[in-house]
Amino acid sequence: MKVLLVEDDRPLAEALAEALRNVGVLVEIAPDGKTADFQVSVECYDAIILDLGLPDGNGVQWLSGWRAAVWICLSSSSRPESAGQTKPPGFRQEPMIM
Repeated sequence: MKVLLVEDDRPLAEALAEALRNVGVLVEIAPDGKTADFQVSVECYDAIILDLGLPDGNGVQWLSGWRAAVWICLSSSSRPESAGQTKPPGFRQEPMIM
């Protein structure tokens, strides 16, 4: 499985990538939407893990141009709409404890 991890918090991105690599997942990291946009234009991914609060815009705005079988959206807020973010289609909130 090949995953694109779009996360601007470098320590968090590295920790998540390492955990995924430890179970055999191929992981590429993009620190922002623009970089990820380029990566999805030249590579195919089975899944995309996307931070909703990116430095170059709301993560949801990038979803329309990208293709992946599975989407996982991350937010430090328990209520994405409280941060001015729109929920992606099919959004289901699940807590994650790290």
